[in-house]
Amino acid sequence: MNSFILLGLFLSSFAFANTQEMILQNGLKIIVKENHKAPVFISQIWYKVGASDEPKNLTGISHMLEHMMFKGTTNYPNDSFSKIIAKLGGQENAFTSKDYTGYYQKMAIGNLDIALKLEADRMKNLVFSQAEFNKERNVVIEERRLRIEDKPNSSLIELFNKNFYQNPYQRPVIGWMKDIKSYKLSDLKQWYQRWYIPKNATIVVVGDVKTQDVFAKVKKYFSHIKNPTQQEKLNIELEEVVTKSYISLKRKANIHFYIFGFPAPSLKTTDNKTTVYALDVLSYVLNKRLEKKLVKKHNIASSINVSYSLNDKYDTGFIISFIPSLGQNNRDIKNEILKEIEKIKQTKITLKELEVLKTQLEASFIYAKDSISAQAYTIGALETVGLSWQSYEQYLPQITKITPSQIQTIAQQLLTKEKIISAELIPQKF
Repeated sequence: MNSFILLGLFLSSFAFANTQEMILQNGLKIIVKENHKAPVFISQIWYKVGASDEPKNLTGISHMLEHMMFKGTTNYPNDSFSKIIAKLGGQENAFTSKDYTGYYQKMAIGNLDIALKLEADRMKNLVFSQAEFNKERNVVIEERRLRIEDKPNSSLIELFNKNFYQNPYQRPVIGWMKDIKSYKLSDLKQWYQRWYIPKNATIVVVGDVKTQDVFAKVKKYFSHIKNPTQQEKLNIELEEVVTKSYISLKRKANIHFYIFGFPAPSLKTTDNKTTVYALDVLSYVLNKRLEKKLVKKHNIASSINVSYSLNDKYDTGFIISFIPSLGQNNRDIKNEILKEIEKIKQTKITLKELEVLKTQLEASFIYAKDSISAQAYTIGALETVGLSWQSYEQYLPQITKITPSQIQTIAQQLLTKEKIISAELIPQKF
């Protein structure tokens, strides 16, 4: 076994040392990782619900509920939650994604009790005010306008996703505007009652804490919360979309934008884990090459990005996007990208190039290890999509074993021209 693989095995096992889990009788999972570098902790609660769980006419409702979760409970009305955390010098926020919704508090040690008490109360006693709902829906409508409608690139990505994905990832996390405008308060309440329950949640605590103490505190505040009776399974009907190999969007804009991708499995959906780890490495290899050649050397693109979402819950994509430099043609740049992909298919990358990349991935892993927020997020995200937090321990050993031949093979199998789905922003004059 070479030294690089040994290093990977050491770092992966070290990263999640002192990590333990426990499941309460009501199904709530607790994961604790002790990290005593500083007298702080982060407490997160993850709910296994996101945009990919939403019915056809309720897109974005998970995100809308996230907003309502800050509007008060019967015990802590209005913005009491946020004021209490702020008064104690803490930070708090929330996030909604394709596959999950999460809430967190980052505070000095000694405040874990109040963080857990407030979160447990919010799981059970949220107040649904029509007046607050009306105000917050207007906030979300404006948020969508600012983030999507007024940004041509974001609008193109949204259009691309709808055409590209053959699963619930075709929907925007923030929701379609027509759905946002049609929400009823009862929709929010039913969504809350269905998903914000112990058996659908995971609490992650990372920081200067003692594991057994955390287990005891979570049990104290959450064990009495019951799950509802069995509910009918939701029918997540997909949009009626006939996938096209090329779509375009004409918008008033100053610059062009182009995005294209190849359908690909994720770690959760694959039958061959080596394949997706090789695909993950390939995304880094191709990104480095294209940035060096097209952005820095020839300056035909002002930016370029290659992405692959290894840990998605559903099938995902190997996605490439770029903004051309002034006066450059999108098709010419795309052809240069495809030429680079063909090079990888025809000629294996060198061991030297691969080793440099792996070293950089190791460094990123080490830096992330210093952040309790990053550690907690990694644990929570993996657990919530159904991969389990322990799967992160396998990442570095798997990456270090990837060979040039495996990268070449996956490129030949998945990155074929027939599979390409593209979207182009065509700027219009103001």
